[in-house]
Amino acid sequence: MLSRCLAITVASMLFLSNLYAAELAPEGTRERKFQRGLLNTAFAPLEYENQLADVRHQDKWLATWIPAGFWGSVHMVVRAVTGVFEIVTFAIPSPPGYRPPLEPEFALEHIGVLKEETPLTSPVSTP
Repeated sequence: MLSRCLAITVASMLFLSNLYAAELAPEGTRERKFQRGLLNTAFAPLEYENQLADVRHQDKWLATWIPAGFWGSVHMVVRAVTGVFEIVTFAIPSPPGYRPPLEPEFALEHIGVLKEETPLTSPVSTP
């Protein structure tokens, strides 16, 4: 029994150690829809932070944090349900072209983790 648990733990560690190198699939593919569903389901609780970030610096915390917590709960449930829906229906191109049903596409975009890279341009133009 102990050797079986150890084998499962080692296999899990080997699998999970490679996840840091994972990249997002190109937009408009069913793989991207599946990834979006997994990430949005896993990180749906970040919607609390997203809603509370808007009211963090206001003086009346009771009057602002309670509605922010409520709307964070609503947004969390919507993002989690949408994520599960996308996992279940990833092979079906709905919405057309596998467009994301929510904006931003991922919950992690609110905190700047999954922002698209913009190419660096030189500020000095050459003649």
